[in-house]
Amino acid sequence: MTAPGPEIKFHSTANASMPHMPARALPRTSFDAQSSRQSHGSSGCSRARSRWRAIAPRPHARAATRPAPTPPNVRAKIARNPAPNQSPAVALRTAPTAVAMPTPQNGSANNASSRMPQAASPSVGTGGATNLPVETASCRSSPPDGASTRVLAGCAATKSNGGAVRGVTRMTRLWLQSRRRRIVAKMRTLYVGNKNYSSWSLRAWLLLRQLGVDFEEKKIELFADGFDRQVARVSPAGLVPVLVDDGFAVWDTLAIAEWVAERCPDKRVWPADAKARARARSICAEMHAGFSELRHRLPMNLEARLPGVERSPAVQRDIDRITSMWSGLRAEHAADGSFLFGAFGAADAFYAPVVTRFLTYAVDVPLACAEYMQTVLALPAMREWTEAALGEKRFIPEEEPYRTSRDA
Repeated sequence: MTAPGPEIKFHSTANASMPHMPARALPRTSFDAQSSRQSHGSSGCSRARSRWRAIAPRPHARAATRPAPTPPNVRAKIARNPAPNQSPAVALRTAPTAVAMPTPQNGSANNASSRMPQAASPSVGTGGATNLPVETASCRSSPPDGASTRVLAGCAATKSNGGAVRGVTRMTRLWLQSRRRRIVAKMRTLYVGNKNYSSWSLRAWLLLRQLGVDFEEKKIELFADGFDRQVARVSPAGLVPVLVDDGFAVWDTLAIAEWVAERCPDKRVWPADAKARARARSICAEMHAGFSELRHRLPMNLEARLPGVERSPAVQRDIDRITSMWSGLRAEHAADGSFLFGAFGAADAFYAPVVTRFLTYAVDVPLACAEYMQTVLALPAMREWTEAALGEKRFIPEEEPYRTSRDA
């Protein structure tokens, strides 16, 4: 008589209309033909092999049955309950990683199918449907002996990868977040001009970059052939900067700042306090509509140093108004930070080109204004823009009222 093997129960998910479909998730197990001939003769071996072929998984199911490491809890059970005549160390080394067949006892000549997994035999339900086992079935067995412990190891294979699955899930989530940022950046595009000359492009670009708003940058060369055509594709105004957000174009730097404030409220484009917010909007509008003499007579040029340029009284009035503004705001918000309203915002981006003008034309400013200028020039985004501007090495005569070449 053959010693009773472990009781194995499976939850079947097979299709009742296909009784001969093999168990797709059942792992392959090596077949011992030599042992079968000794116990059952050649005919018994042939019958057993034919039946094994009938229940073997399809080749495309191999990926679902890859061996998994033996989990720690099962290894502890193996160490506590090794097979007969087997030390715990040997049991741990020989523990299988997938469901294995219980080893039959010698002398079972009248039961050739005893070498097959008990779960492999189809069970016929009341309706005549054939129920086939799957690897994710719940298994219960008799008290742990050598064979049943191996079955337990296979049943716990899916649980053993829990940590790995959680790790993969976290990696997938991080990858999706990174992918989303790249997609958002491609959906939001900022068109700018030459970085050495375009002051309005600097205002919009610096605001987005310093606040951490994702966007893709596209530069259009000022006064180059095709400039009007390229800008006209995204803006009827024909000027840069232009922000295209999810197919919607926003031109003019002040409108871009308001658009970003609405679309990204967490970026704090404007101060949180209502009065400070109104004042910040006021000075941005003043920069947007005023200081025409300063902007015309002292154009932005990051690579040039022109300390000897003569300043008209109108230019000096603009300089005095700006320095007075900066000094007052810095005194009022000194406890909140190093910028005009404490934290960096739209007001600092709007006056950043003025900081570069004062540096280019060597304008004397009060100490509080000089400190503020150093703070703006030290911004990571400002350094990035300046480095790119110095790397352009392009001379545009329309933007150079005081030089005839880059070497002059």
